[in-house]
Amino acid sequence: MKPVDRSSGPLLLPLNQNLVHHFLRIVNGLNIRLAETIRVLNINVNQFRVLQILYEHDGLIISELRDQCVITQPVFSRVLQQVERRKLVKRVPDENDKRAYRVWLTQRGVATYEHAVPFARQILDDMCSALEPHEVKRLVDVIATIDHKVNGA
Repeated sequence: MKPVDRSSGPLLLPLNQNLVHHFLRIVNGLNIRLAETIRVLNINVNQFRVLQILYEHDGLIISELRDQCVITQPVFSRVLQQVERRKLVKRVPDENDKRAYRVWLTQRGVATYEHAVPFARQILDDMCSALEPHEVKRLVDVIATIDHKVNGA
């Protein structure tokens, strides 16, 4: 069978120029590496992200935490239940709004995250090893700008 000629189509966007393609390859590649290395800690990548976000912003309202994770509601609910069941986090009613709950790291959650950080740090260091420090800073600034545009604050 002969391939269909697609070279003149109006939607031509070569993969090497497609930012989404590159971002997905990078994120998925990093997630695979992270998953392989933190498996020994019995946590997955989404659980690690929840711990990481709470480590820097402990006590977020559940909806704020989900927004930071940028995962669908059903996946987020399952991940939150998993880390709560393992006593890595706890939900506490918000003092100002009894309908809302805040999520806090437990001591076990802090210890688990701190144990996982060197694994994640090594992956990021390896990823950036071909870049100069000023290039890494610029890359982070550009990606943060794009993230803000796509996901808001």
